Amino acid sequence: MAARSPDTLMLKSKIKDVLEHFLYAKPREVYGRQLKELIVRAAMLRFDGVRSFQFRGKKYHVLGERPNSPIYPRLPKELYPDADALLAAWEPVFEEEMPQVMSYISSVLNASDNPYDYLSKFPSGLRDYLKGLYQQLQIPIDGVTFASIEPAPGYQMAYEKLCSRVTLNLLLE
Repeated sequence: MAARSPDTLMLKSKIKDVLEHFLYAKPREVYGRQLKELIVRAAMLRFDGVRSFQFRGKKYHVLGERPNSPIYPRLPKELYPDADALLAAWEPVFEEEMPQVMSYISSVLNASDNPYDYLSKFPSGLRDYLKGLYQQLQIPIDGVTFASIEPAPGYQMAYEKLCSRVTLNLLLE
């Protein structure tokens, strides 16, 4: 197999980054807002200003900020049900779904060096977004049609999660 050009590798990296942002920036934002609310409530119950806590062996702090204390106090017991609900809702997204979806995206990008091959392997909700990226990168797509292709059997579950993530993002506030 011939070595891939730096331009091809940069295009693939850009596509992967753009798709990751499109799919998971909104969920991260919603999760971060809910986590911050929980952290503030925990600080109020503890009567301190520490913007972090530890819960079930893990440490949590406001996303995008450095903890304002080296100490991670325990989460007040009154907030255990809220923390359990928050983590039950979001940990599967970031720890199970996201790696599978990003693995599928990587497999699509690694299967070919032709940027026109990628669009047919993504759900239609992502194709329009990718077409916009292609236009920004000055990759001509006028008149090109993209018939949907079923994903490889090993990636069917990841493809379904990708489709559901596109749909669920429409529902997030």
